[in-house]
Formats: sequence, structure tokens, C-alpha cells
Amino acid sequence: MKRIIGQFGVDSGTIMIVDPCYFHDPQRWDPKRLFRLAEEHKAKGEIKEAENCKRLAKEKLELQNIIGDWKQVCKDMENLPMNYASGVITRTKHGDGLYDVIGHFNKAGEITKIEVNF
Repeated sequence: MKRIIGQFGVDSGTIMIVDPCYFHDPQRWDPKRLFRLAEEHKAKGEIKEAENCKRLAKEKLELQNIIGDWKQVCKDMENLPMNYASGVITRTKHGDGLYDVIGHFNKAGEITKIEVNF
């Protein structure tokens, strides 16, 4: 089953899909803290956890770039679609507007896919 679950409002001709938690709780996602945690995990031999903390720290730095230096982000977005700040940024086919988000659900009512038609 599928149905419209919301809409994207677009004013830049682009959309970004990202985990909203990256915009919340700045102390938890502080890159310096995450790099320190990575070193602590590495010292304990917890390589997978260390790599994950490093990845999150780098992605958080990209997210801070989005918030703080939009001109640079726009320059980075010359090669869309692309992975950025643990999310995805892409252009829309028709530029600005309001685009439906369609949710696809399994028999248990759990969302399995989202779709945006530009």
C-alpha cells in the first residue's frame, strides 16, 4: 500500500534527506567530542566503534558547514546528486515548488520506502 505522507517545500531547487537528530543536541554530536571518542575506542581495540565515531565527526563538520557557510555548500553542490553530512542532496527536476512524499507500507503497516516525484 502507498499513500501521501507529507510534502517537501523547495525554494532552492534542491532537497536534502538527513537524520534530524544531527540538527539537535549539539553537545552529543560535537565533532571534537566524537574524535576524542574515536581515539578512546581505538585505544580499547574497538575499531568498528572508532571508525563510526570518526565518520560521524566528519559528517557533523559537513552539517556545520551547511548551517554556517551556505555559499561553500552551494559550491560543493555543483555535482549533484551527492552524499553530504550523512544524507543525500539532489536537485529537483522542476526547481522550486511543493512536492508530495509518498510512503510505501508493508502488510504490518511499517514504512518500507519513500518516494518523491519531481
